[in-house]
Amino acid sequence: MDRDRVIERLLRRIDELEQTAALGLLVPALIHEVNNPLSVILIGADTLRHAGGSSPAVLAHLDVVNQQSDRIIHTSRRMQELTRRNLANDRVSDLREPLRAFAELESVLGGEEARIELQLSDAPLPVRGDPGLLALILRLLARQVRARHAARPVEASARSEEIKLIQSGPAAERSPVRSYGVVRLRAGEPDGVPEPFLKQMPDFFEATRGDAEVELMACWEVVRKSSGRLQLVEGGAGFEIQLLLPLVDPERGRG
Repeated sequence: MDRDRVIERLLRRIDELEQTAALGLLVPALIHEVNNPLSVILIGADTLRHAGGSSPAVLAHLDVVNQQSDRIIHTSRRMQELTRRNLANDRVSDLREPLRAFAELESVLGGEEARIELQLSDAPLPVRGDPGLLALILRLLARQVRARHAARPVEASARSEEIKLIQSGPAAERSPVRSYGVVRLRAGEPDGVPEPFLKQMPDFFEATRGDAEVELMACWEVVRKSSGRLQLVEGGAGFEIQLLLPLVDPERGRG
């Protein structure tokens, strides 16, 4: 019974994440579509106001245009803030725990075919993020790995790594190093080098179907809010997604 309740709760969180993902994509797109014509309207109103010769009635209408535009801008900012709050979480948790929960959920829901081969570090991996949400992110990312290499089992590992904040370009050599909790979701044996998710996103989306774009953008937004990274490794006979979250002081919740 306890397991059934846990599964039911996690499935509800999956639905919540998908709804948040849709909101996370819809709000920026909506604001973009509103701000573009609004900018043109405000420029036209300002030009007309300073052109001279406008009657008091016209100036009064221009005041209304400015007032209503200010309300639209304020509402847009509030929508952005609410979206950020829905996707942010400051709780500190051990990254190994959501990985275990994700693996158990996959096994219960998908049976032996969905079994995850786990390799976890012995030491805790304190990161910032809700463990239930992190487990769902891992599940969505594993779905994409499995879609690329359905014939191979998904392997998952988590450990601490020291990684440069800047990994390429002239500044990489002098870049400071930071401790990350790194989860690798892999199928097969990819032989490529890690590439940032945003850099590979257009090509990656061409190979995905259905709601994958919404799910992945939701994952990316949550990871970004935690100052983390998503990286893809392709090439050879395999595919890998890497989730990197900064390790924090479990007492203070700071990196």
